[in-house]
Amino acid sequence: MKKKIFIFGHTGYIGSYLLKYLNNEEFETHGRKIPRPENENLNNFYYKFIGDFLNQNENIFCIINSAGSIDCQTKEDYFFNSQFDVIFQKLIDERKIRTKYLSFNSTKIFSKALDNYALSKKELDQNLTNNDIFYTLYIDLVFDDNSPHFKTIKKKIKDIKINIIPVFNPGKNFYPINLNSLGNSIKQIINGNYKIRKFIIIGDKKMNFCDLIEYVNAVSNIKKKIFRIPSKLINKFPNFIKKIFLKSKTFQQYDDDDWLERINYNEFLIRKSNDKF
Repeated sequence: MKKKIFIFGHTGYIGSYLLKYLNNEEFETHGRKIPRPENENLNNFYYKFIGDFLNQNENIFCIINSAGSIDCQTKEDYFFNSQFDVIFQKLIDERKIRTKYLSFNSTKIFSKALDNYALSKKELDQNLTNNDIFYTLYIDLVFDDNSPHFKTIKKKIKDIKINIIPVFNPGKNFYPINLNSLGNSIKQIINGNYKIRKFIIIGDKKMNFCDLIEYVNAVSNIKKKIFRIPSKLINKFPNFIKKIFLKSKTFQQYDDDDWLERINYNEFLIRKSNDKF
């Protein structure tokens, strides 16, 4: 009998890929939409939704939550990012359900970023408890020529009216991955039995913010000139200015701190992709 997997966020870029990728001779995948509440107690709303979901579905091998709000512009978005997995964890603990659960987080929690998305994910990480069936995946930039991040950068480059792109150099550090390498990692994780249940999923090639802009600029054949602003100049700014920058998804890219150097390998497992970017 095939193992049943439910995927929340199955209509998104990552979730839709996993829905197809994991649907094979071993697994049977199901996508489930998570409704968004209006003018309701958010905790009670999601508690009821999760309870009803567990009542209606049995013998689930694994649940993967790839849903989330990247923009995180409303209190509802923030609550979902920071609390949905926490509520789910409490419910499966209460019911003593032995279903594996994969919670998607971001490597941004290791950075100095202060935008709402980063803060919501940092709060999620703080509120989850140790659990032998609950896995947290800290995923770095999912980046290929069809990815939302690629398209966002391409649009911003095109929207600049002049022929010069101001870019922090070197800027923020990334370890981009693609969907195939992410799918391979997730397949191994859900089939494995690991003592450490926190996985940092990164690519094997380090790229900084300036590299990404240059790549998109070249691949898209836009051919605008790159004006490099030395990242180290920002360190001369007052702390309150730097804090404002860290709240902006655009300006926080000046921060060239390499978070990977501070990772405690006793707490996290690092999964590097061998796929070339």
